[in-house]
Amino acid sequence: MNLRAPNVTCVSLLLLAGLALGGCNRESVIFAEKDALRREQEAAAQAVPPPTPPKRVALRSMPAPEPAPSWAQEATSAALTRPLPADAEALTMSAPAAMFDEPLPGAQPFGPTDDEGAFERVTTGDVGADFDPAISRDGGFMVFASTRHRATSDLYFKRTGSSSVTQLTSDAANDVMPAISPDGSRIAFASDRRGAWNIFVMSTQGGPAVQLTFERAADLHPSWSPDGSKLVFSRLGSRTGQWELWVIDAKNPQTPEFIGYGLLPEWSPVAGTGEGGADRIVFQRARQRGDRAYSVWTVDYKPGHAMMPTEIVPARDTAAINPSWSPDGRWIAYVSALVAEPAPGELNVRPTRAEVWLAAADGSSKVALTAGPYRSMSPAWGGSGELYFVSDRSGQDSIWAGATAPAIALAKGELPARPVAAAPAKPAPAAVAQASEAPEAQPAPAEGEMTTAPEAKP
Repeated sequence: MNLRAPNVTCVSLLLLAGLALGGCNRESVIFAEKDALRREQEAAAQAVPPPTPPKRVALRSMPAPEPAPSWAQEATSAALTRPLPADAEALTMSAPAAMFDEPLPGAQPFGPTDDEGAFERVTTGDVGADFDPAISRDGGFMVFASTRHRATSDLYFKRTGSSSVTQLTSDAANDVMPAISPDGSRIAFASDRRGAWNIFVMSTQGGPAVQLTFERAADLHPSWSPDGSKLVFSRLGSRTGQWELWVIDAKNPQTPEFIGYGLLPEWSPVAGTGEGGADRIVFQRARQRGDRAYSVWTVDYKPGHAMMPTEIVPARDTAAINPSWSPDGRWIAYVSALVAEPAPGELNVRPTRAEVWLAAADGSSKVALTAGPYRSMSPAWGGSGELYFVSDRSGQDSIWAGATAPAIALAKGELPARPVAAAPAKPAPAAVAQASEAPEAQPAPAEGEMTTAPEAKP
């Protein structure tokens, strides 16, 4: 399925945004000839490009005519894209309303969690979009990307519980995908301020950014090792045309280490959770045949060795993207995005549905955290186990947060389950209050029925 992100250029992924939502391994929507794209790439390498025309995005891996990606963010999503000719038409395909009547395919849904009060809106900008949340290990502050002040994205700092935000970067280009170091003193991020996407590091107090990578290919989505000495990131290989995983030393980044193929990596915050005391890294990876949809993988890493690449959340009917570790390294949050084929001559540029799910570190015990007719993307864990994510439930992309304890308890079998209707209509406030005052008994579900758990406010 393809996504569209008009109006501003910035990355989130998800791939796509983040949405880091969508994206590809040779992932692209093909609209231009090789020669035209090569000329675009050579021109961009000589100067920081101005804001670009609307781009396209994809949740699947597709053969690409050339390797240089660009990024885009809109009020409802953000995803990896490839450059298009300036005169390319914006093609869209509206999702049928019936798509919102049933939950996405998968294990037991945790819902309905989208009634008023189930989640708290954390950022409240009234224009632009807020995306790519990163939370400090102690939960005291967050850093995120936003287009609230202009078409290109900057990084912002916000303390937990405060409504004030501090602008950390103000470069004319895009700064996205922040990652906070374990000690909370540094921010690694991706930026195209030198013409190509590369990895930079700066202080959480602001100040100049230090460039760590200098490739003409795209380097994106950095993530810190548990001790803060190394970074893992994605690189679009100039020779392979595929998304690759690389590790660098944060202080001496001159000799990067290739560890495999994949996109949007995140290092487990707990060291030694892999085979033989290795660290474990989670990422998304597209299959090389069939529908080429993304699924969630892990790989174990020791300096000089990458081993045990393992698919833990297969892509079946949906794309599994944006994986993120819990603080204790025992759970993974990810996004299940509905994959649909565009009609002939049309390009569906956004997921028709995107929900945040939780799974144990081995991929078992899957349970949905969000539900309803929204697009929820780019999950990031807080220090106390709460989950932050990007959602359009307010009408534009903002950052929201919710508790994960009830969902985890359900996944572990610690809560009685009850049958629920799929994607029920949102009840009136009075009905919600009445239901909360007089809970019903919890009958055991029949075989094959989906189950839910009680809500909890963050």
